[in-house]
This record gives sequence, C-alpha cells and structure tokens, in this order.
Amino acid sequence: EPLRGQKAQVWLEVEPNAHPSFDWAIWQDPRIETKETARARLTLTDETVWPLALVGDELVDLDAREVDAVVNMPGGVFLLRARPREIPADAELWELPFEVSFCDKTGMALNEPAFACGIVKETTVGGVTRPGIFAHPPNQGRTYVDFLVHLPQTPLVFKSWVGLGDGSRSTGCEFVVQVNGKEVASKTLLPEDGWQELSADLSPWAGKPIVLSLVTDSYGRFDCDWAAWGEPRLEAAKG
Repeated sequence: EPLRGQKAQVWLEVEPNAHPSFDWAIWQDPRIETKETARARLTLTDETVWPLALVGDELVDLDAREVDAVVNMPGGVFLLRARPREIPADAELWELPFEVSFCDKTGMALNEPAFACGIVKETTVGGVTRPGIFAHPPNQGRTYVDFLVHLPQTPLVFKSWVGLGDGSRSTGCEFVVQVNGKEVASKTLLPEDGWQELSADLSPWAGKPIVLSLVTDSYGRFDCDWAAWGEPRLEAAKG
C-alpha cells in the first residue's frame, strides 16, 4: 500500500532456519490483490441467551438469543458472558483470567482434543525458565487463549517470549496474536530457536474493549508441540 502508483520490485526470499536439509519450500499461488473492505449484515442465533456482544470495537447489550449487526467484512462478532475487565497500562497476562478453546484446521470447534491445553505454567526453553502460559495445540489445529479486556486510554503494546519447551521434537509451531479475530503478529518456530520475542502494537484499540487472543497453531502434526508464551504482558507504548 505505501508503494501505490510507484514502480517496485518484489523479492520472495527463503532462508534456512537452521540447516537446509529437506527445506522443500513452496510459494503457493503468489499474487498481489487489491485491499478491499465491505460492510455487511450478519445475523447470529444460538440456544444460549447472551448478555453482550462485541461488534467491531463496540459493546452491544443483547440479553437475547440473536444478534443482528452490520460489521466490516471479513470480520465477526464475539458473544460475551461478561463485560470486559478494566486493566492498567502494565498488565501481566498470565495473572489475568482467560478462556481456552480449540479448533481444527478448518475452524471447526473441538471438544477436549488429546494433549491440547492452555494453562498457567513455567516452561524452560533453551535452558531459561519463564512463567507464562503453556498452550499445546491439537493435531492439525489451534489452541486459543482469549483475554476479554477493556484497554486504557494509554496506547499499549503486547510483548511476549515464545518458544518450544526443552526436549521437544516438534517439526514447527506457529504463534499468532489476534485482536478481535484480526491477526496483528505471528512467528513460526522450531525447538532449536529458543525463546524469541513477539510483539504487537495495540495503540489502534486504546480505550476500547477487545478480545486479545494468543493462538498456537500446530503447523502440521502436533507431536511435541510444547508451545509456551513466556511472560506475556501489556506495556505502555514508547514514543
């Protein structure tokens, strides 16, 4: 987008993460697309009576089994049991309440898949132990750790260490940060990568209610995907 109307050269580069053995890298259907957004009416019905919904960045009082809203597409609606928790400018996320859910690679919900979890736990990665959230993904799927919070007016940034626990023989795991279902940061790691920093700018949502999701994707099979979010936290943005 910053290069609109200009000549540009685009490089697609692949580098080995460690050694190049069997790095059969593929760019599937590379293309440049127009960036389009649209507004559309979305109606959801459920057997449960939901007190609230988060539509975009707005809270809507429901107390109903149906929500009818106009949303930005692609986009969605979060049905809520409680109001977002007010948090300070500095918050250690693993000390806050969160909800855990699981889905397969198509996005269908999974009920108690084997080995998948999202729990508060110390994890040792590369010989360094950090408190945080251990979030093993399901096979060919994702684990979601969701925080329902109301951000302060102070612009914040999300920061965390991410890595795979010592002894893991994982073939790779993806760590994704989402705000209201929109991806804002991601990193794919192997066990030998150790702890890596992952951050996301939350300033566009200052003063607003959000669902902040820490997502771990099995990135294929889930064998030994000992995925850990080390010291996930919110901090005041600098500058």
